[in-house]
Amino acid sequence: METTVVTGAGGSAAAPPWSGPVGARCDEEPVSIARQAVRDVRHLLTGVPVALAAALLAVATLASAAVTVVGVGLPLLDRAVTRSRAVLDRQRRRVSGAPVAAPYRPAAGSLGARLRVLLTDPAAYRDLLFQLVALPFSLVAVLLPVAFWLGAAQGLALPVLYELRPGLIGAYLGVPIDSPGTAWLGALAGLLVAAVACQLPRGLIHLEARLTRALLGPTARTARPPVGLPWWTWTPASSTGCAARSAASRWPRRPPAAPPRCAARAGTASTWPARDT
Repeated sequence: METTVVTGAGGSAAAPPWSGPVGARCDEEPVSIARQAVRDVRHLLTGVPVALAAALLAVATLASAAVTVVGVGLPLLDRAVTRSRAVLDRQRRRVSGAPVAAPYRPAAGSLGARLRVLLTDPAAYRDLLFQLVALPFSLVAVLLPVAFWLGAAQGLALPVLYELRPGLIGAYLGVPIDSPGTAWLGALAGLLVAAVACQLPRGLIHLEARLTRALLGPTARTARPPVGLPWWTWTPASSTGCAARSAASRWPRRPPAAPPRCAARAGTASTWPARDT
């Protein structure tokens, strides 16, 4: 089998297009579907401690905000929000693909000035919403693939179970198991469930990334232009950060004014005979 090396400008070898699993780095070798599913489940498992810490800090933030009326909750609220943002920064780094930028407003100065910025920042309330939904989502994202794998194993073992003990499993996915034929039909359905179980973690990771970008990423109101980029040439992207756009595309130029009448004759004006004075 011949290998064709594509060379770019200057004779340097150009990298071939990436055809590996979605979400994997281009420098990684392609892996099998089962191994990729194991990696995806491991990724979902590592998200449970992050979601648990975020949920506990959300409770601490709400409790600190409840006791601010007596004055003692202000330092606790400042510390709880700071720790929450540190945990959520780790969640942003877990997202595969383009990194998720932090949309926070800069807070500095005294305790009162920092809390004023924190409480008026729209990103703080979206952080709190993510902290409340992250733990249930992480638990479901871990348990759902496990349930599918157990169901697939049960379906694939139906012919053997029916031969060993008929009637042990009355039905599988709504199909009654009352004969060897229906047992093999259940095994075929278990094979389909196994195929879904292999792809389910990848879909849950994509859903987690979308949720993270929607609640923890910059929006059109919180995003800011990069340093050195004029604001009139910049437009915020939907959820992945910001993108530069040329001034001509965002601010269409006016049509050029009509040329003067003598402009067309400028090239031949020197050949005209001089007018008598």
